[in-house]
Amino acid sequence: MALEVQRYEQLPSYSVEHHGAILEPLIWSAEEKDADQPFMSSRSTSTYPIMPDGVRDGDPNADRHYMLVHGTRTLIAVADGCNWGMRPYNAAKAAISALGNYFIESDRISHIANVQEAGHYLLRAFSEAHNHIIKDKSDMWDAGTTTLLGCLILPLALSAGGPPPSPWGILCVSVGDCKAYRICAANKSVSEVTVGCRAGNLSDLTDPGGRLGPYLGHGAPDLRNLRLCFSPCEQNDLVMIVSDGVHDNFDPQTMGKTPKEAGYHDDVKWETLSHQDLIVLKQTFRNTLLSEVIFSQTSPASSSSSSSSSTSTLPSTSSTPSSTSSHAILYDINPDIVTERILRHCLETTRTSREWMEAHPGKRQPPDYRAYPGKMDHTTCVTYRVGHNHAPDQQANLVIPSPTTTTTQPSGLPIPGPTTEILTL
Repeated sequence: MALEVQRYEQLPSYSVEHHGAILEPLIWSAEEKDADQPFMSSRSTSTYPIMPDGVRDGDPNADRHYMLVHGTRTLIAVADGCNWGMRPYNAAKAAISALGNYFIESDRISHIANVQEAGHYLLRAFSEAHNHIIKDKSDMWDAGTTTLLGCLILPLALSAGGPPPSPWGILCVSVGDCKAYRICAANKSVSEVTVGCRAGNLSDLTDPGGRLGPYLGHGAPDLRNLRLCFSPCEQNDLVMIVSDGVHDNFDPQTMGKTPKEAGYHDDVKWETLSHQDLIVLKQTFRNTLLSEVIFSQTSPASSSSSSSSSTSTLPSTSSTPSSTSSHAILYDINPDIVTERILRHCLETTRTSREWMEAHPGKRQPPDYRAYPGKMDHTTCVTYRVGHNHAPDQQANLVIPSPTTTTTQPSGLPIPGPTTEILTL
């Protein structure tokens, strides 16, 4: 079960396993690039409609993501710029850059001694991220705002306090409404690490609960829901980090379900439920649906083939199990398969809304989740397999899609292009 605290001193004091003979510097990092590797997969796209002028609503995509793999220690971050335009885009980009640089500077990621110290580093990195957003602005209010989730995946070691509850730990710091999930390989279940990250009204999708950048008096950030979350995990589990463009499309309310259809014992309206009942009901529904989508036996390539919408051609990746896949299927479920199935669900859930908006440009979509389920948004998913040392002799050349080589579907959703670049380590 995940632990949620507000101070790093409240985290468990488990020691972090030393690198040992692994002395290499930065092993692998990817900033703002979609990638598929045997140990990780990342995708960031948009489910907004393409308008008659050929421009997609909501561009540029204000979701940014980052991954740093250093020996057995991994840092993953997702930022979601608040609102549309260049200000939130630049805020998210600045936050991601500052967080990553904080752990690269002085090789901090390799010097983490225990979980509490890791939490302290993450909080310091968030402070750097906020400062970087407003840096060099003659008027700080010209800067945008962004949510941010930073996640460290660390090997745990025997310490004076005794053995840790598991060989690995997931530590997250979050402000806003991005979420982290543990996908358990042993029992094919999904559990949320960042429980209750969206503060206040859980039905108000316009309020992320918190954000970095100038928002309160004197340009202070909104830290209402700043939290540290820790969860033990096992070798070969998957960690999935998503923006709200993903998890809002696993929300029973935005999917047009009634509370009873979502598993509540009485036939009531959403607005009558208590805050705690909303948290439990929505979390349980999301975790169950995520598990069903991720561990579905249906090939991703076969779903929605009969759709006549502009999303009938979905992003093509290597996730479909086949002898021609770029990676062999090594486990029951691989990161690229997870990412593919999650994004496909989001695209299909929002399909009727997107079609309506494309057919009625300039008009407001009817507020009916039953007829128009889901929430169109910038949509990011990063999935990572726990427990592998991706050392240079194992991953000498990592092939990642070139960020400059993309094609576009009729719906404006990016498809990784055929050209690749080699990142030599």
